[in-house]
Amino acid sequence: MTPERLAAALAAAGKNVGAIKSITLTPLAKRPMAVPDRGVSGRVLSLTVSGSAGQAKITGNSFQSMTWSKSTLFDFYQGNGNPPDPDKAKAARSNVFPVKAGTPLTIYGFGWGHGLGMSQYGAYQMAREHGEDAAFYRKILSHYYTGTSLSKLY
Repeated sequence: MTPERLAAALAAAGKNVGAIKSITLTPLAKRPMAVPDRGVSGRVLSLTVSGSAGQAKITGNSFQSMTWSKSTLFDFYQGNGNPPDPDKAKAARSNVFPVKAGTPLTIYGFGWGHGLGMSQYGAYQMAREHGEDAAFYRKILSHYYTGTSLSKLY
């Protein structure tokens, strides 16, 4: 997505900031995170977009809707090559992400959902690591749904 297209999407949602100059958001890093603009899982709670006509603080859910993103677990990357892996790399940028006009802006993310319930990727990885234990599904379910129990109903 170009910065110009992002500015148009924001303006269409009533957040006219003009030409985008920067986005303020703590870089996505290894979870758990303890920063004010991201939840413990790294999901965006809020970000600030600054432009030539002002700035707008936007919730993660609103930004997700404005940009047709699949999740609120995302970060920004501008440049060549692959975006950094937040679980392996140190933060590749500062909290203020400068945006260059005309240079594509990559919004890269993880997952499809709302951050509630069971993570498909997390459950899959847990199952892979314990594939020899046929009853491990019980541990996966208790990990994601604490305080619940499984019982046979028939």
